[in-house]
Amino acid sequence: MDSQIRKMLRDYHATSDFGLLPKISHLLRREGIVVTQPLATKKMRLPDSNNPDFEEIISCSISDDSSLFATLSRLRSGVVVLHLWNAFTGDLIKEYKHTIQEAIFVNSQTLLCIGLQSIFLQNLTNGNILDIERAEKARPFIYRYCFNKTSNELFYERRATDTDVGFVVLGPEGPVLIARIVNITTGHHVQLTGNFYPDKSSGRSHSADPVFLSGNTIMVSTLASDYTDTLQIYSTITGDLLQQIVPPSEVRSFAVSPDETMCMILSRIYNYQGGQLVGSNDQYCLYDLKSGDILHTKTVRGAVSVCKFSPDSSQILIGIDLPIVGRSQWSYRSQEIPILMLIDATTGTQRILMISPSREDSQVHGVSTGPMVRSISFADFLNGGESIISGEIISRKLSSSLRIWDSKSGEELSKFGELEGHINCCSISNDSTRLIAGSTKKLRDAEGIGWMGGRYSHEPLQNVLEMWYLGP
Repeated sequence: MDSQIRKMLRDYHATSDFGLLPKISHLLRREGIVVTQPLATKKMRLPDSNNPDFEEIISCSISDDSSLFATLSRLRSGVVVLHLWNAFTGDLIKEYKHTIQEAIFVNSQTLLCIGLQSIFLQNLTNGNILDIERAEKARPFIYRYCFNKTSNELFYERRATDTDVGFVVLGPEGPVLIARIVNITTGHHVQLTGNFYPDKSSGRSHSADPVFLSGNTIMVSTLASDYTDTLQIYSTITGDLLQQIVPPSEVRSFAVSPDETMCMILSRIYNYQGGQLVGSNDQYCLYDLKSGDILHTKTVRGAVSVCKFSPDSSQILIGIDLPIVGRSQWSYRSQEIPILMLIDATTGTQRILMISPSREDSQVHGVSTGPMVRSISFADFLNGGESIISGEIISRKLSSSLRIWDSKSGEELSKFGELEGHINCCSISNDSTRLIAGSTKKLRDAEGIGWMGGRYSHEPLQNVLEMWYLGP
C-alpha cells in the first residue's frame, strides 16, 4: 500500500476527521485496491431521542453533492422534526418542525417537503417557505407523488376541491382525484387527461408510485372504470395519454429500465376454490415498452418485496419472501425465507444471491444456519452495478444488518452495520460512497409490565441513526 495512503489512514484514526476520507477513497481507487468493509462509521446523536414524545425516524435523504443529508423524525404528537446534517462530520446543522412525510433534496440549498396536506419548498439558507399546494382542511389531501431531479418536475395526485373548475368533489365511488405535474422552478403545471378512479379502501387511484421517463413522458399506474389495473404513459407537456399497457393481474409495483426499453411489473394473482380465497402468488412480467410484448414472465411462490434494474439495464434485482411451513411439537407455524435473486434481462435466467435456511434445510443441504433472516428491508446496486447492497431484519436478535455482494459472482463481500431494531429508512449517495440508515427498536418497560393482547401498552423506543463511508 502506498505510503501516502498509510499516512492518511493514521491521521484519520488519530483525528477521526471525515474530511480525509474522500482523499483516502480517491487514492485507493487509483491504486486499484478493493475495499470490502466501510472505511468509517459514525453514529449520530438525535437531539430529541431522550424525549418520551419521540417516536421513530421515518425518512432520510442525501444531497446530490453528498455534502448534506436530511432526516425526518416523528413525534407522538404528530409533529415531524426535520434535521439537517453535515455529511462529512455528522454534525447537526439545523432543525425544522413541520407536518410532512418526506423531504427530497432539490439542490444543496433547497428541500422539497411533501405531507398529507401540503407540498412546499424549504430554503435551507434563509429558512423561507414557498407553497406549491396546501389544503384548507386538516384531512388527507395529497396522495401519490414522485420527483424528477433532472427536469425539476413533480408529479402529485390530490383530492379535487370546490375551487377546481369542471370537477365535482365527490363521485359515486368517493373523492375525485386530480393528477398534476408542476415544474418547481418555473411554476408551470399541466393536468393529466383521463379519469383517475379512486380505490374504495385507500381513497387513491393506485398504490404503485409513478416513474418519470425521458422525452417528457411519465408512466402512471391507475385503475380503469372496471377497476382493472392499467399502466399509462402520459406527456408531461400536454398531459395527453400516449400509450397504455394492461397487465394480466393486479399491479403491486413496477420499475423501468434506465435505457427505458423495458418495464418490470410485479403483480399479485389470487387463488380461489369454491368462491373462497385460499392463497395468492406474485408474478413478475418483463415488458418491451416499444411493442408492449412480454419478454419474460414467471410466477413465484411468495411475495416480491424489491425490484431494481442495474444501471446498464442488463440485470434485474428482486427480493422474494418465500413462505414455508415449519412443524413444531404443538402446531404448524408459517415462516418466510427471504432471498435475493438476479434475473438476466436478455435470457431470463435466474441466480440466487442470498438465502437464509431453516434448521431443517441446513441439515438436508449441509449448510450452516446462522441467524434467521426475517425479511429484506431494502436492496440496491452500488458502484455502477458492480456490487449490490442489501439490508435484512434478523428475527433471532430482532436487529438489522447490511451486506454487500458481488453482482457478477454472487459472492458475499462483507457484512456490517448491525443495528438494533428494524431499518425504517435508508439512503445511498449518488457516488455510492455514503450510506445512512435509521432504525427503531421497541423496548419492554423497565418494570417488565405492559404486555396486553400481544402488544405492549407502553412501548419505550430506541432510535439509532448511523452513517457509513463505503469508500471507492
